[in-house]
Amino acid sequence: MAVDRADELCRLAMWHGVGEQVAAAWVNVLLLRGRAEEGIRFLDSLPAGRVEESVELALGKAMSLAFGVGQVEAASNSLLRAAVRNAERRDRLLAYRAWILAVTGRAAKAGEALEGVEKSDRETAVFVHATRAAIALGASAANEAVFHLRRALVAAETCPGIPPWLPPYLTACLIDAMLLAGRIGEATTIANGFHGGEPGSGWEIAVMLSALVTARRPRHATKVKRATLEENRTMRQQAVAEAQGSR
Repeated sequence: MAVDRADELCRLAMWHGVGEQVAAAWVNVLLLRGRAEEGIRFLDSLPAGRVEESVELALGKAMSLAFGVGQVEAASNSLLRAAVRNAERRDRLLAYRAWILAVTGRAAKAGEALEGVEKSDRETAVFVHATRAAIALGASAANEAVFHLRRALVAAETCPGIPPWLPPYLTACLIDAMLLAGRIGEATTIANGFHGGEPGSGWEIAVMLSALVTARRPRHATKVKRATLEENRTMRQQAVAEAQGSR
């Protein structure tokens, strides 16, 4: 959860010639630090087929393409190719694809991408619910988004292989959805222990990833999202302040 420390450890692994073993962590760190192109080059340097055969690396590359350099279609296509190469994890890879499409403001395509995807394991279920939550938020259905985000977080708690950046990001989305739904008390409860002054809460990662995602939404959707969040800034600050004061 400490990006700076993770960066140092990944570099140490690279110097010792075991970079491939920390490839998934390294590409995520590079993305969060605004160096997605470096992460893509690193993944492209791995043996042929290595990325497509690993669900973690396939997701890392897709996120770097979509959130880091704005190539959402390329990210979508890369996950489709990985799904063909990795039949056992097909549903999970397609759920990744749907989620990336949804959070970048492509709700219609995300809905189509979910068709036929079965929640065959907990991680797939997490991303399916996260996708539906993002679609609901885009449609101003905040309460529906809260429902799916809660389901996603519950599933994530019992999924040891879940990407470590995902629960903080979903928690931030849940707080925003609750504020948009006018559920201030619940948002305050969730914010307790999840804020900038709480070490290890994942707050910084959530902020970094949210900024990357928002920047890749279509211009109109981005303006609407920013305007909505601006209207709720005071409520969010109040929720965090009340959470800190209750500790």
